[in-house]
Amino acid sequence: MNKAKLAIFFILICIPNNLFANDLIKDQNYILEVDRFTFAREDQKEQKNYQAGINSKFTIKDIVGNDYLVRFTKVKEPKNIKIDLNMVNKYQNYYISKIDLTLNHCSALSGFDHGTLIVPFKYRSDDGSLAPSSTIGYYIGYTFKSVALEPTILFSGGLTTIPINDINSNDIDTKLGISGVLGVTIEPADKFQIGFFVGVDHIGGTTGDNWRHEDDIWLSFGIGYSFHD
Repeated sequence: MNKAKLAIFFILICIPNNLFANDLIKDQNYILEVDRFTFAREDQKEQKNYQAGINSKFTIKDIVGNDYLVRFTKVKEPKNIKIDLNMVNKYQNYYISKIDLTLNHCSALSGFDHGTLIVPFKYRSDDGSLAPSSTIGYYIGYTFKSVALEPTILFSGGLTTIPINDINSNDIDTKLGISGVLGVTIEPADKFQIGFFVGVDHIGGTTGDNWRHEDDIWLSFGIGYSFHD
């Protein structure tokens, strides 16, 4: 099994199936990321004449057929409020269709996250060298969105390009390897992240046996752009 196939296999067996589901989860807390205009009061299910704005917070109280029953804990007006609709009220229940409320419209206040992780460089602790080898992999993490700076604790496995000789050489010999990464990121502003990572690289075979950093711990950090999507 080559390294690419091994990395794909490793990633797939680590990803829980429910991470790909677009359904919201009962008793989970969410925050709206877009305005929504099709809520119906619990006792008037067919009259979808209630609205809620971005940054409104709610809990999924029940899932009834193709509808969610939600209860708002924080209410914000829509940016483009519709005067012919009513505002939802805190601590009251409303129905909304699953089609009108997906993970494209809201996000969990805390919960599992997944996506692509980019590690820009590595500080190798065994000899204090700084390596430009980058890792691009798939991560699974848990984001605490109700906490300041929205920290994400994550694990990632992916492919990495590794220069195995002196990077100042005229002829740099680069090999493909596999990285395992643990990390934490914080997001002080939208799409602006600070990340701290620790990991190991593995090449394998005779090349790996002769490479001085095989399976040794490296450190990385970054600031100013999104490390994960």
